Amino acid sequence: MVASKNTVAALELSEAHLISKGGHRSCYRHPSDSTKCIKVLHQPWREIDRRLRDPLRILRRRRNYDENLSEYLELTKLEKQLGDAHSKHFPRAYGFEPTNLGEGLVVDLVQDHNGAASLTLKTFLWENNLTPALEKAIDAFWNFLKQREVIVRDPFPHNLLVKRNGSGENDLQIIQIDGFGYSDFLPFSRMFRGLRNRKLDNRRERMERQMRKHLADIVNGVPPRGKGIVQADNHLDASDL
Repeated sequence: MVASKNTVAALELSEAHLISKGGHRSCYRHPSDSTKCIKVLHQPWREIDRRLRDPLRILRRRRNYDENLSEYLELTKLEKQLGDAHSKHFPRAYGFEPTNLGEGLVVDLVQDHNGAASLTLKTFLWENNLTPALEKAIDAFWNFLKQREVIVRDPFPHNLLVKRNGSGENDLQIIQIDGFGYSDFLPFSRMFRGLRNRKLDNRRERMERQMRKHLADIVNGVPPRGKGIVQADNHLDASDL
């Protein structure tokens, strides 16, 4: 079937393109651009269960339910704020494309220097433990957030990727792929540096508590489970996608 001049042909996505599948979205390799991926909601945003159950849904904005739209708005805001430095720790969002599974958000696919998909921090810890090089990369990420006055909502180990930029053990870079933006009802931390830094310190401590739990599991021989773990079929269980 030939698309009309005013119609954009939908991208055909299949299991062969699937990178990860979460509770709300699935992430696929872009069929025509190996540097990008495309995230698709499992349900149209108007039909999402938590929206249908929400008695205040008429008063809320679409971005409260549409995670693709929310991510697009937050990433474009970050890119405007950070300029070229944006790509140090965040993917770029390129807009929306139609697919056979519904509208998808196109973003950078975070890959290691050899083309392999980068591991989540949670999986990286399981495979490599907490090395001095990884600690240095984590410090660089948090220092960047403070210096650039960026608040992130959920910097959890399953929302952070460890990108290998080379074969050396020190060539590591932290990239956040989900959990962007503010969760505060009142935006005081946006206006006052002291509050912003305190919030970032609290969120780093929360991330480090999760890391300590994962490291304790490794010591005790408890297999990795839950969000951010590579499954047997090489898909990622990223339940917050």
